[in-house]
Amino acid sequence: MSVRWLAFFIERMLFIIVLLLMAWPALAQQRVFDIAIISDGPSDRLRSRQETYVSELLTLTEGEFEVRVRHFQGDWSSASIKRIFDEVYADAEIDLLMATGFISNQTGAMRSNFPKPTFLPVLLDPKMLVSLPVNDTSGITNLNYLTVYADFAEDLDALTEVAPFDKLVLIMDEELSAVIAPLKSQSNDTSAKRGIELLEVTHDGVNHDLFDRIPVGTNALFVAGLPRLPAEKFTRLIEQINTAGIPSYSFVGIADVERGLLMTSSESRDIARQARLNALNMQAVMLGARAEDQPVSASSKKRFTINMATARELGISPTFDVLNSSTLLHERPTATGQLFGLTEVAVEAINQNQDLLAQRYGVDAGFEDIDIAQSALFPQIDFGASSDVFKVSPAVELGFSPERTTDIGANLQQLIYSDPVYANIEIQRQLQLNRESVLREVQLDIIQAATSAYYVVLNAREQLGVEENNLDVTRRNLELARDRVELGSSSAADVYRWMAEEARARIRVIDAKRAVNQGWNRLNRLLHRPQFERLALKQATLNEPFVISQADFDQMISNPADYARFSNFAIDLGLARAPEIEQATAQIDAKKRELVSEKRSFWVPDVSVGGTYSSNLARTQTPGALPSGEGLDDWNFGIQASIPIFTGGQRGSAVTRAELELRQLEVLRTSASEKIEEEIRIQLHEAQAAYGTIDLTRAAADASEKNYQLVADAYARGTVSIIQLLDAQEASLEANAASISSVYQFLITIMAMQRAMGGYDYLMTEQEKIALANSLRQYMTGSAQ
Repeated sequence: MSVRWLAFFIERMLFIIVLLLMAWPALAQQRVFDIAIISDGPSDRLRSRQETYVSELLTLTEGEFEVRVRHFQGDWSSASIKRIFDEVYADAEIDLLMATGFISNQTGAMRSNFPKPTFLPVLLDPKMLVSLPVNDTSGITNLNYLTVYADFAEDLDALTEVAPFDKLVLIMDEELSAVIAPLKSQSNDTSAKRGIELLEVTHDGVNHDLFDRIPVGTNALFVAGLPRLPAEKFTRLIEQINTAGIPSYSFVGIADVERGLLMTSSESRDIARQARLNALNMQAVMLGARAEDQPVSASSKKRFTINMATARELGISPTFDVLNSSTLLHERPTATGQLFGLTEVAVEAINQNQDLLAQRYGVDAGFEDIDIAQSALFPQIDFGASSDVFKVSPAVELGFSPERTTDIGANLQQLIYSDPVYANIEIQRQLQLNRESVLREVQLDIIQAATSAYYVVLNAREQLGVEENNLDVTRRNLELARDRVELGSSSAADVYRWMAEEARARIRVIDAKRAVNQGWNRLNRLLHRPQFERLALKQATLNEPFVISQADFDQMISNPADYARFSNFAIDLGLARAPEIEQATAQIDAKKRELVSEKRSFWVPDVSVGGTYSSNLARTQTPGALPSGEGLDDWNFGIQASIPIFTGGQRGSAVTRAELELRQLEVLRTSASEKIEEEIRIQLHEAQAAYGTIDLTRAAADASEKNYQLVADAYARGTVSIIQLLDAQEASLEANAASISSVYQFLITIMAMQRAMGGYDYLMTEQEKIALANSLRQYMTGSAQ
């Protein structure tokens, strides 16, 4: 039972009890009722909608009366339905009559008298009745009706706000069209005032190709009840409408919008609400009341529903005002393609993240530094050529120097031994190990960032669902408050307070959508994907991040001793594979080799061999000069050993500096170990607390929901104030949000904990997982499994 109608239901039940006491003698004699159900015709596409009215009546009167239902079908013509009405009225065994089809409701409304209690729960045009309602009752003997249509002008304006148009086609059944002529005339006038051309395409139940009859230039469609159109043909009609890019509006309701029409103002709750009120009215008559005294006011509250998948297909982008005030179906595009869970997100980040890619290029460049250092060990060969012109001088004139000369030469140097060179090679290797460790550190950070962003998106989506549900509940409570005011059981102050709460709930929905979009932006950036893209994400589970089961984890944090052992295992594992420790160790090893080289510089010389060769290719001399050695070759070869003797104290200072820097690095490594242990312990504490919070917040959410339901029922009966209901609703909202958030906060904490431990369980191979799990069990219990 909806909250909105609970107050009405309670009041009607009290009324029924009074009637029961007054009519007890008559009821003792008649507890069996035969009810005629009149439908429009066979193969009704809307039959399930109509059966709601019958099932609601049977459910309400079960155990109180024996209700025997007799079905009567027309042949989709008003004339056949008139005959059924006459037949039913003439049947002495039938006590009450209910029409469930649109045509039968309109046809029944045109009667001048109603010999038996008659119920028309889906009346489109009450102006067709012989008289206007009196004090929210029909005022017509034996007649009760409920209206299902409110304002054509409002529907026009709603679709215009979403997608402006000037040529509108109304598609409806031709028999229904025939029985609502006055309503159509009014619709024509309303359209003309807005500069809209209104045309009609009717369905005769035989020719199902309705789209072929839609005039060229149509830029909007209103789809009314098409009960004789087969379901598959209706689906095809929707496909044709959307393919043609025509905005559409459904008079029937959400079911048609879910199938692909663009929008509607009718909600699924409207049907249930109508059916419940109609059942209460019929029950009252069974208890002895008069049909004409039962309420007829049942107009739905306007709130539009938009199929956003259809809007995207049509290229329509409603304004934020429309979106924020409407119920949105398929608001987010359905993600297709590969499903991304925890592992897939981590792998995608490893492969695609741009910061990580840049770091890899740096590591690759580091290998070249090693090669550059090693190049000093190989022969160094230079080749040169020169051509010189000399000033004419006495030496040139006498032939002691050429006027022009062209020479070529080569130089060879081979290092035999140089400790600084060998030291540099080793230092570059250690620095490369450091760069590789930095790469692993960056990779660990990127994985943590990406997987945490994945959990943030999942959490934000669920939080949005909580806020949207809260908005829906707030709107239902607003409708309930309005109903209570109409019934005289509450003041308008409640309505205004709920209107304010609705505005606040809409703000929270907007904020929740912002959080979802921001989460997606971060996740897509970390995965190097277009930031408007939406991946298909798997639902998170508590077991996925671990190599151990949840039961094992429960055991490991169940008591202080096990928790301490688990902490020690995590710290030992984290220190053993921490990239920060590897970096510090590589830097220390490099500095040690530098220190050795600085000390050796006092007594170890650099030794090398080398030689040069030169050849004269051409010489020219001044005329009359003596020859000066044209075509001569020259060469030399030698071995060299050098050691600095005095450098002004530079070598001693270099040794002292290297010793101090080595001590600094060793202290920094110790500090890094302490920080890693600290971070692991902090994250273990966080994980323990977050894990314990999950069950507590879930219990709080369950209790808060039960409390809200109790307070909501009491508010509907008028026994508690609006403040108490608001407090209960707020408590339920916060508890639900906290329950969802606790799960994702735990998973995010686990990502931080595994990052602190230097590796992620879920990225291991199966063999590595088994080995780690066995090591953990052996550490905890002393026996591997």
